[in-house]
Amino acid sequence: MATTDDDDQLYPEFVEDFEENWHPFRGLLPPAEQENWDVLIERAKQRSYAGHAQLASAESMKWPLVFTMLVSQQAEIGQLREQLHDFQSQQAEQ
Repeated sequence: MATTDDDDQLYPEFVEDFEENWHPFRGLLPPAEQENWDVLIERAKQRSYAGHAQLASAESMKWPLVFTMLVSQQAEIGQLREQLHDFQSQQAEQ
């Protein structure tokens, strides 16, 4: 399925709708976790159109968003682990 400029606008609009719909959930989180939630939402908003979202129906659009957020988090975890490994290696050499 080819995407159009209109399709490209669906994902950012969906992220905003998702954020609004899940606002009560965010409100129940401790303040530090609310900040984490906000970071995930902002990353999803900044991400270019998630092409896999075009395969989702309106009911399942949340899953491409959720997995986009998970992939983003996993990438950051991987980077932090690599930095920690490098740091530990440097410390062991000293």
